[in-house]
Order: sequence, then C-alpha cells, then structure tokens
Amino acid sequence: MDAGQCYATPGASLSMRNPDTGQCQTFDEGDPCGPPHGVVLPNWAPCSSACLGRDQPTCEATGGCQVEMLGDSYWGCFPVEPNGTVPPPSCVNADAYTCASNDACIAVYGPTSSNIPNSTQFVSCVAETVPPPLPACSTLTTEMACLARTDCDAVYNGSDCTCDNSGCVCKTEVFAYCESK
Repeated sequence: MDAGQCYATPGASLSMRNPDTGQCQTFDEGDPCGPPHGVVLPNWAPCSSACLGRDQPTCEATGGCQVEMLGDSYWGCFPVEPNGTVPPPSCVNADAYTCASNDACIAVYGPTSSNIPNSTQFVSCVAETVPPPLPACSTLTTEMACLARTDCDAVYNGSDCTCDNSGCVCKTEVFAYCESK
C-alpha cells in the first residue's frame, strides 16, 4: 500500500457497526502511512449517524437508514453500509453484510449462545413491509368508511330542504358518495 492509499488519521479511532453482531467495534487507526501502513477499515457503517433515534416508520421512509430488530422488538434505526452492495432481488436469505447494505431490508439480531452479556448475532434478513396505499375516496361505498378518513368528504342527497345565504338545512339526508377533500 503506498502513501496515497492510506486513509487513517494518526492516533484517531473510529467506531463502526459490525453487521455480524450489530455491535460497535472501535478501530485504532494508528499512523496512516508509517509501518504497518495504516489500517484498512472494513466497509461497515459508522456507529454515529443521523439515522439514530428515528422511530420505525420514519426509519423505513428514510433513504440510507435501516430498521434493525432484536428478536421481535424494534432495536433501532441505523445507517446502511457506506458502499452498499447491489441490492439483492430479495432480502430473504441475505447474509449479514448484504442485508446491512440495503435499506429496503430489516436486519434481525438475537442473543448469542455464549454467556457474554448483551452479546448479539445476526439471525436473518427480511424485507420492509410497506403498507398498501389507501383506496381512493371515490371507491368508498359506506358513510362510515368515508367519515373514518380525514382526506375524504361525505356527500349527501337531501330532501325537504330550506336554503339561505349560509347554506341549506335538510330534514332528511342520505349518504350519496365519498370524494377527496
């Protein structure tokens, strides 16, 4: 490795997430261009990121951020690997590194079989589940379904109505259809 390929800062350390464990690992970068010619860092995501602290729906909607689960519970929002691989056609059966490289995948971790406290390991990779889009207001056929949506307005047919400059009041109103606001 020549001096142009060294990319460490003397005496600096960098904390990065190991995709096999989901845990941060610190690298002491040492002298970047002196013996042993710096440290070649793995292509892992940094432990500090703007992704941290986001709730699950916000994390799923944010590019470059990945939902990670600890068993069945939301563990947190973490950055994807910086030089991600080509996203696999499916997250199913992806290994830890491939999963951590794709923000459309959710990495699932679990406890290790060792007796080390708080020790975790990659278990599986699953696809994010994006809720299906809501049906158009015009397709809703019941008053209850229309009124349950804040983006829809119920339209009524009235009979025996009295109208003035402020609107109409009808003795009988029957739900006619639903429309977008």
